[in-house]
Amino acid sequence: MKPISELRLVPHCVFAMQLTAPTMNNKIPVATNLVCIIDDDKLILNSFKALLETHGFDVITYRSAIEFLQESKAGRPNCLIVDQNMPGMDGLDLIADLRRRGSSLPSILITGHPDPAIAQRAERLGVEAILENPLVAKPLIALLRCILATG
Repeated sequence: MKPISELRLVPHCVFAMQLTAPTMNNKIPVATNLVCIIDDDKLILNSFKALLETHGFDVITYRSAIEFLQESKAGRPNCLIVDQNMPGMDGLDLIADLRRRGSSLPSILITGHPDPAIAQRAERLGVEAILENPLVAKPLIALLRCILATG
């Protein structure tokens, strides 16, 4: 993963990420902390879910963008973590669909193959951050805390 200074982040989160320190109980200081993770790789879903739950997030996972759209049992998630490269509908197509429906849901895009076209489209869609696989836990947790705190 690239250093934090090289990540594409929402400006208000960059400084907060540098200051974020874990709390004693690893709970985030907001009332709502539901994160939906959408990835076609079951191992990644389980790993992300376990990681985020140990840091106090509520997590619901989905194996595809279509599953998320059809079966969203989350009510109103506070943030999405979505893989770019999935069969059927990729991550940016999902975010574009949500934007067409009027959703401004904060989204983090995960990709193993970043390129300028993905970055440009993500920026146009208002994606909060693009993170490159393999992920490092601390920046991801700090970014989620910032997004949820600034809601």
